[in-house]
Amino acid sequence: MDFEHAGIDVRAMDLAAALYRFPAHEDSLGECERFGRAYCEILLLDVTEVAALPALLLVRSGVFVAHWVGRYRAGLATIDEVRPRVARALFTAGWVEEKGAELVHRAMDWIGERL
Repeated sequence: MDFEHAGIDVRAMDLAAALYRFPAHEDSLGECERFGRAYCEILLLDVTEVAALPALLLVRSGVFVAHWVGRYRAGLATIDEVRPRVARALFTAGWVEEKGAELVHRAMDWIGERL
């Protein structure tokens, strides 16, 4: 249950939302590794959910930008508040392109899958 909207949700999206902060860190994959391993000790995801993490990071980026563009269009944010969110989304997209496959490879180990 996603209580924010009181409906069925993609379980791995919560993990992707948390991992979104780590690509900007110097040891980005290491940070993802530590957090993801601890997360999966509490909520064991399945193989398809783990495989979706790169795509879910991109979805998270897109939703984040759409939210801020909506705030801008409603007069609740300035373009200067939107620009860094767009830059972050583009940064994350590049990170996913470069390291998404390695993230999935490592994440399979979090759920006990050996590749």
